[in-house]
Amino acid sequence: MPPRPSLPLRTQTDAPSEPPADATKPDDTAIDDVYAQVDATGSLEAAARKLAAIAAAEAEDGGVTPVVVQRRQVWEDEDDEYFYRGGGGEAEEEAEEIEHLQEVYDGLWVGDLVAAMDGDGLRERRITNIVSLLRPRLHFESSFATYPVEIDDVATSDMLQYLPSTSAWIGEALARRAGEAITERSGDIAPGVGETTAGAVLVHCQAGMSRSATVAAAFLMRAAGLDPVEAVAVVREARPVVDPSETFWHQLGLYYLADGRVTMKDRATRQWYLERTTGMVMNQGAAPSTEHMARYPATPSASQPPTPSGGQGRRKIRCKMCRRHLAVREHMMDHILDQSPISRPRTPSNITLPGPLAMTAEQAPATEGVADVINPLTGLPLSKSRRGSSAGDEGRPRARSILGGSGAPEPMTSSASVSRRPSQNARPILDADQLAARLPPQLAALRAAQSGGASPATSTAASSPEASGTPLSAVANAPTPSAPPRRPSFGIAAPAPILVNPKCSGYFVEPLTWMEPVLNAGGVSGKLVCPNDKCGAKIGTFDWAGMQCGCREWVTPGFCIHRSKVDEVW
Repeated sequence: MPPRPSLPLRTQTDAPSEPPADATKPDDTAIDDVYAQVDATGSLEAAARKLAAIAAAEAEDGGVTPVVVQRRQVWEDEDDEYFYRGGGGEAEEEAEEIEHLQEVYDGLWVGDLVAAMDGDGLRERRITNIVSLLRPRLHFESSFATYPVEIDDVATSDMLQYLPSTSAWIGEALARRAGEAITERSGDIAPGVGETTAGAVLVHCQAGMSRSATVAAAFLMRAAGLDPVEAVAVVREARPVVDPSETFWHQLGLYYLADGRVTMKDRATRQWYLERTTGMVMNQGAAPSTEHMARYPATPSASQPPTPSGGQGRRKIRCKMCRRHLAVREHMMDHILDQSPISRPRTPSNITLPGPLAMTAEQAPATEGVADVINPLTGLPLSKSRRGSSAGDEGRPRARSILGGSGAPEPMTSSASVSRRPSQNARPILDADQLAARLPPQLAALRAAQSGGASPATSTAASSPEASGTPLSAVANAPTPSAPPRRPSFGIAAPAPILVNPKCSGYFVEPLTWMEPVLNAGGVSGKLVCPNDKCGAKIGTFDWAGMQCGCREWVTPGFCIHRSKVDEVW
């Protein structure tokens, strides 16, 4: 019997391991089986054939056929080139040895556990760099540069966090292989990962089907600008058995949408981690971590150039008691964001005075001939003007009486309300429209927004019964037009309110880092308090299992900030 080949050693781990999506046994069991069969047969190739025969026999006896074996059987029927031909050329020797790795890109190979343990085969292909995706990890010879990632192929696995680093590491190795000088290491490579060497790269897992294919596809997405479907298709063309699991497909999509980055500033990434955290809290009783939670005001990041006032990302809620900002629109759950605006939202908001550029002439006409007087200091309406005005030397128009006529207003019975004619040198007394015409643009716009009246420039002419040809009685009895919408500063369209459904209990948000003191208590449910130490007011409730909104929508997880406790501003 030939001497036992030199195989990489495995580490010891106490972490429970589950069978990966493409096999029926955990990684540590698969490694032990390879060791045992190598000891029994004296050859790694013979051990691999023996293990394949055992798996096929177990399937015939009613066991479960590993997914990778099923794919290989289908591939065998479709393409005989998948198998090496036996050296003797006999028919019974065909399909005797399975090819355990394929080159999917220039210098990039994808393979299984047997391929990773075959040091001689790796050297023949000039593979000097290995990305090993197993739990437990393998210890390779010192001549190989390794990037070990201990990860299972199960629904809860987080491969996404490793994709930027593995892609950059593979790219660095292939650049050295091409003779390029690496003067500065990519910042995407995780700290502590070993240096690469000038050679080809093997990415492997137990079956060379799901985990390894995901990492290889992520590199192709970054290097060749492919989307996930195109990248997996390239890998599958060279190695038809590859088939990333459903969760890895989803993570490849997130990696693509985030443009090759994994950041909590990306809403889709945060939502995926939120679902994962919710499952861990509910199913495993694990304490939630704030590592993958949104940070306010650090997330979402400020745009470059900065978003003008009124941009969609600036709508936010704040504590009514202390005015501490709590969350922005992007932190809201889809339950809130998917609603359609209604005509008159009942959302509280601050009044933002429009700037000069927002003033336009297309304002609604005033409802009366003499408008209410506005206090220039407060911008609030006072009582109606009881002072008339006649045409002076400056040619100012006479104020029209609401009773009709073009001259001075009719005198009233009360002596206090009699019109007074100013002296030549005295300060002229202005009527309501003339006074409004002298208001600063901000106060004039506020007056128009509150009263639904016209701008000073158009109120006199537009409200004139003679100019419009409308009888005075019709003017007096006309319905009051609705107030025009407020216009924000500099002519920027105001963002729609966040909460538009009056039946909603409040603002359902993602878990935020300022909730950490409450979440660290370990409760599945509880109350939310304002993060301001000097305030501490109760502003909402949370339940990881979810809660029902007032609109009867069930939201999971449920982090609700009550609408009566906050103001919505922008």
